[in-house]
Amino acid sequence: MVRLDKITTKKGDSGNSYFGKTKISKKSKIFYILGEFDELNSSIGVVLSFSDKTSNNFNKTLKNIQNKLFNIGAEVLTCNNLSKFNKKITKKEIIYLEEKLSYFNKKLPQIDSFVLPGGSKVSSTLHIARAITRRIERNLVKIVSNTNNFRVNKNIIIYFNRLSDLFFVMARFYNFKKKVKEDLWIP
Repeated sequence: MVRLDKITTKKGDSGNSYFGKTKISKKSKIFYILGEFDELNSSIGVVLSFSDKTSNNFNKTLKNIQNKLFNIGAEVLTCNNLSKFNKKITKKEIIYLEEKLSYFNKKLPQIDSFVLPGGSKVSSTLHIARAITRRIERNLVKIVSNTNNFRVNKNIIIYFNRLSDLFFVMARFYNFKKKVKEDLWIP
């Protein structure tokens, strides 16, 4: 476990931060992505604050994802030393998301058009989380393809792809469960 005695270290005021003994500029792409992970994790926290506390499997899934986001952050911080550190996101985590996708999706009616983001507070916030997740996926792909010295476990990119699908399905599921009408796109 991590122990946080002091929150302010006063070591990041110069625009740099430390990971272990390595000083890294806060303008580094790593910190940009880590900020997006934090934004996503915070949006999931908002979803949980709105969610019906009796939605045990639903909430447990979201809390699992929040924990995985911290694992992904730790792995991305060490991405240039993949051989030194264990990969924290494996096919097992991707399979977990796919199983949850299947679980929630099989309870939903089929749709014949795109869903307009909205409905309940939980579903609306899940759509925001989905959009943030898609942005993270795009930015990870862009950074990996444009930077020679930035490598990332390919399972992380797959994880974010499946995660955005899961958030979409969970948003639909919550609206369906609460009998909130879905608005569909009318071309």
